Amino acid sequence: MNKKLKEGIKKKIASFSLIALFLNVAMVGVFVPAEDVLHAEQMCEAAVDVVMIIDRSGSMSPTHPPYEDRIRDARDAANSFLGNLGADDQSAVISYATIATLDKGLSNIHTPISGLMATGGTNIGEAIYLSNAELGSLEANPQAVKVAILLTDGKATCPYYNELEYNECGRYIEEDYAINEANKQYALDAADAAADAGYKIFTIGLGSNVHTEMLTDIASATGAQKEDGSPGYYYAPTSGELAGIYESIRLQ
Repeated sequence: MNKKLKEGIKKKIASFSLIALFLNVAMVGVFVPAEDVLHAEQMCEAAVDVVMIIDRSGSMSPTHPPYEDRIRDARDAANSFLGNLGADDQSAVISYATIATLDKGLSNIHTPISGLMATGGTNIGEAIYLSNAELGSLEANPQAVKVAILLTDGKATCPYYNELEYNECGRYIEEDYAINEANKQYALDAADAAADAGYKIFTIGLGSNVHTEMLTDIASATGAQKEDGSPGYYYAPTSGELAGIYESIRLQ
């Protein structure tokens, strides 16, 4: 074989090697193992069971300082969230004041929330326990991601009451705005029970009277997270911010 022919063969081999290398790199960038594709599809298609937990205590009334119609804005923001759920998703609604009530059980019919009346105390712990029960009920989808979204504009004041005193004007002074450790612990215990069951709780604090540390601890204990990995606690200075916060949570 003459020298010129040998050089031609070497060039062709080198060209084939480069082409093979290029194809190999391209394939690494384009193709993904089948199990990873399946996992991604399952994540995108995962159904959600979500419980909307809405504070209807007296401070949510438009007649209470700062005179925002918090109960209306909370209802409208939650309804917007519900309107964006899919056909395979389920929703339930719990509202709470001195006691918590299951206003709508889990179903894929996302009925708009209505008829909430603002009055009474703030029993956060009972609301979470009731949410846990609904997410673990026969109506729950065993394959769905289990989530609750808790909204409050106050500290936990129930089920344990502080003592009442009279001042010189003869009016009751109820230390609702002081942190009652028993009520706080009751709510945290309910959050721990949710965590044990695998339920995540996103929390929203509305206004200046919320207990930020407790709401952050509830989200953190259950593994609810924002996109940046921080605990899933959101703060709304006014009720006008609620719609945007619910949308942020929905996108999680």
